[in-house]
Amino acid sequence: MRRCVDCFDAIRITTVLAWFSAIVILSTGLLILKPYPFYFPPNFEFGFLRGREPYFHGVYGIAFFSHIVTTPVVLVLGLLQLNRRIRSRWPATHRRIGKVYVGLVLVCVAPSGLIMAMRAPNGYGAISGFAVLSVVTWIATMLGWKRAVGGRLDSHLRWMFRSYLLICSAVLLRILAMVATDLQLTSATAYPIAAWASWLPSLVVFEVITHRRERMTRRNKQAQSNLGSQR
Repeated sequence: MRRCVDCFDAIRITTVLAWFSAIVILSTGLLILKPYPFYFPPNFEFGFLRGREPYFHGVYGIAFFSHIVTTPVVLVLGLLQLNRRIRSRWPATHRRIGKVYVGLVLVCVAPSGLIMAMRAPNGYGAISGFAVLSVVTWIATMLGWKRAVGGRLDSHLRWMFRSYLLICSAVLLRILAMVATDLQLTSATAYPIAAWASWLPSLVVFEVITHRRERMTRRNKQAQSNLGSQR
């Protein structure tokens, strides 16, 4: 009986955390959309676009608009994809949404992020942070898609979690920007830190948790195997 209660509590906590994460992502996503009226047409006296007019027209401009249009879509699609109920009840819908998600990340979000990273202000700390983020996001998404095609669903799920975790760097970047403003940090100090802190710590935590779970699963299987052999 106690075991059932613990299991129920674990499921309940997981559900609460999932809903909390979804609310944070969506609410912060709305903040990301707030300056969009200044981007259509681009206002080079406002916020992110300030000082970018000399190199905006051309490849950078295409990458910028591609990035800001597709990233919010991918954030929403990722939430739907990671919902266990949708995956189990409507697998065909899950696959269709997944194809759109993968296509947008591989063709638009990650490549445009890499192009924009090359022009990131405040030195090589910011440039390298955003560039590595774009490359790792592309790789994680591609591997997640290939695992799905190959029928390796457990590995597929892990790689897509990584992919979406990296996509959520857009959310964490906004939160870090608000924190930096409250702490009155200069852009030269805050931006390079945020370029790495928006994705690397969360990815490391995910890898540690995943490694521990896999180790516990192997131990449980080994224990069951030993118990079966003793019988």
